Amino acid sequence: GDPRPVFESAMAMAQEAGIPHSAASASQRLGRVALRAGDPAAARAAFERALAWYRESGATHQLDVVLYNLATAVAASGDVAGAIEHYEAVLAADPEGKATTLRVDTRLALARLHARSAQPGTAQEALAAAQSEALVLQN
Repeated sequence: GDPRPVFESAMAMAQEAGIPHSAASASQRLGRVALRAGDPAAARAAFERALAWYRESGATHQLDVVLYNLATAVAASGDVAGAIEHYEAVLAADPEGKATTLRVDTRLALARLHARSAQPGTAQEALAAAQSEALVLQN
């Protein structure tokens, strides 16, 4: 069935109970469902809510994941510049620059967006950075 009513209910209960971290988690799941359903506007709204609640709760361990999902929703809506900005925020969320699969995916997404916006040099740089981080992970 449709999981949205369950996540909406969980989000509402968490809000009423004053548990922003749980509300954020439910909103994040709603965003993923909306993305899969091809509704980038609803996904974006859900990820923006999740981001705000995670920040309110002080729980930053999901910040880069929510930013990545938000960037994906923004890209799906056709806003290339906005998506690039959000993907760059994913990289900035980890100032240590520890190589992770999320960072590799983010750099690949940036390479695609830069190529789409006719910036081949920047696309190549993003691709090279993705390859570099992937090699670090492989080793």
